[in-house]
Amino acid sequence: MNAQNQTPIEHLIVLMLENHSYDQMLGYLPGGSGLAGDEFNRVDPSDPASERVTVSSQADYVTTVDPAHDFASVQKQLFGPTGQVTNPAPMSGFVASFTEQAKGDVATGKTIMQSFAPDRLPALTTLARQFCVCDRWFASVPGPTWVNRFFAHAATSDGMVVDTAEHDYNMKTIYDLLGENKVSWNIYHGDFPQSLVLQRLWLSLDHFKGFHNFHTDLENGSLAAYTFIEPRFFSFHEWQATDGHPPHDVRLGEYLLAEVYESLRSSPFWEKSLLVVLFDEHGGFYDHVSPPDGVPNPDGKLSTNPPFDFTRLGVRVPAVLVSPWVEKGRSIRPFTSIPRCRPRSEPSSTCPPA
Repeated sequence: MNAQNQTPIEHLIVLMLENHSYDQMLGYLPGGSGLAGDEFNRVDPSDPASERVTVSSQADYVTTVDPAHDFASVQKQLFGPTGQVTNPAPMSGFVASFTEQAKGDVATGKTIMQSFAPDRLPALTTLARQFCVCDRWFASVPGPTWVNRFFAHAATSDGMVVDTAEHDYNMKTIYDLLGENKVSWNIYHGDFPQSLVLQRLWLSLDHFKGFHNFHTDLENGSLAAYTFIEPRFFSFHEWQATDGHPPHDVRLGEYLLAEVYESLRSSPFWEKSLLVVLFDEHGGFYDHVSPPDGVPNPDGKLSTNPPFDFTRLGVRVPAVLVSPWVEKGRSIRPFTSIPRCRPRSEPSSTCPPA
């Protein structure tokens, strides 16, 4: 054990999947802060007499209509049709938002309240039961994929709450810090790595590897101190997307998770690694827990269009810490814990104890 950091963990591996809320994926896991079973939204949240839609465990593996998860839509999901901010958020507009996304089809809109029974997600559920599930890990921004992934890489989205290729994403990243401290890192990707939107990484293309190289590096003993795994985002011929982003099949993300875990577990790195399994944001799916308000703005930057000051987190997402060194149970972590957690070879590690 490293005496300075008091941790045997030498390798941090992050697998980040896409667009599912905690309640949808793990809400029916016994114990913790999941679903009681009586949570509901009304079809019309502005009408107290409108039909109540109660949560259930009948979620489908494929969601053919992609739920809205842009910033404006998330405001309606949290606060109702007007999007007027209240604390705590009533979490009342998910059915209305999905109905709107489904072009007024109320029957489809109601399905946003459906979650998975634990036995239908065996990989995620087993790891959550056997290791440490974080039942209050919130997305960093109440908005879409890119800005939340930027927080995982850089602890900021550079003042952005919308996904756009027109912005210059030149923020300092965890990879810059690792390089400055001569700590090894790699990003493994299923197809096109979304992290390459970060301009500083264009000079580090030798650190980007196809996912099959993850197995090779485990086998030949060359796993880096920090590893980030990106799923396959696109389906092309026989290669199917593994990110879980609707309308992609959630089971393919399960297979990827099982593959990463089993490969790590059977390797010599298992006894000195921490695998962090995450979803980048909630993807428009229901969760009943109001996101925290009053968190520190990471860099003082503000979004002006739409207005947002980055002092409120996004919707709760699944997160599981997997390692022989974590205690079975529950914990709390925000996305910025990833940039804060440095491998043990870096002297100034500030990783919270697992």
